[in-house]
Amino acid sequence: MPDFYEYLPQGALLGAIDQDQSRDDLRFVFRHCNKKHKILDVACGEGRHLIPLRARNYAVEGVDSSKNLLRHAKAIARKKGIKISVRLGTMERLPYPDKCFDRVFCMWSSFNHLLQKEMQVRALREFVRVLRPKGRAFLDLAYLPFVASQGNVVYGKDKHIVQSGVYKGKVLWLYLHDERSVASLMKSAKIANFKSYTRIFGSSRRLIVSLQPAKNL
Repeated sequence: MPDFYEYLPQGALLGAIDQDQSRDDLRFVFRHCNKKHKILDVACGEGRHLIPLRARNYAVEGVDSSKNLLRHAKAIARKKGIKISVRLGTMERLPYPDKCFDRVFCMWSSFNHLLQKEMQVRALREFVRVLRPKGRAFLDLAYLPFVASQGNVVYGKDKHIVQSGVYKGKVLWLYLHDERSVASLMKSAKIANFKSYTRIFGSSRRLIVSLQPAKNL
């Protein structure tokens, strides 16, 4: 994940999010889990999903690669009187044993920060590894056709890599997907049990990917 997350002040991420999108994707998370599920919030950041889930007594844990954002999440939760469980770790190496979660959520373009296909494949395999046999993972991805339709897009060395901004002189990039690239990625990760579809969050059309472990796992 980008180094700039280590320098963001508390609340910076939460304040940068479109409120309509935030409301819609939180509803999406609640729609796809229940209180019997053990849930993992991957790239939990400042706890945008983690804290509301814990406030409603869902069994959820968070993991993020940024010590700074995890500190923020703990501080925000503490102010609300909510106890959360978080760990430091990456998508490509989740710090959890096999088959321990019923739901894995990776929301708000977090997966798009993985710029190399090999990293994406490792992350997908990790999501499947930590899922219980009837579990399901959900990825919320920035959708290439929608972003391209907005104009003024700066592309990188690959047509799927686009500039997402500049922070302290450093260009930030995202690897965007469409249905075809997701299918290719799943093939590389040897994940056959998945589906992808688009939906609106706020004013943005997003690509949702739902995947499950193989039935014989």
